[in-house]
Amino acid sequence: MRNRESAIKSRERKKMYTKDLEMKSKYLESECRRLDNLLRCYMVENSVLRQSLQFQKERICGASMAKQESAVLFVGFVLALESPEMRVGPGSWKCQRTVPRHQRRDPGRRRRRVRRL
Repeated sequence: MRNRESAIKSRERKKMYTKDLEMKSKYLESECRRLDNLLRCYMVENSVLRQSLQFQKERICGASMAKQESAVLFVGFVLALESPEMRVGPGSWKCQRTVPRHQRRDPGRRRRRVRRL
């Protein structure tokens, strides 16, 4: 008799434990779906924010970089025209840099360093 009652109680506990595990499983699955959806939303938001940031950087830097490039090219062109080392070859539109003979260096030859005290 006692053994029978113990077996019934054991089966009851097992059923309760199984139901509890099923409820936890359903809850965790729904939580996983919710977090997955939330992750996707944040990924989309992150992507949009990155694109917006990139657009802003390009817009800001693009305008200033275009101005800087124009200024650098203009100054470089003016300096090239004034420099005695630059000359325009006959029949050529390209500038050729001429280096005085004493400044030319053989790439195989190493320069010696002079130590100063």
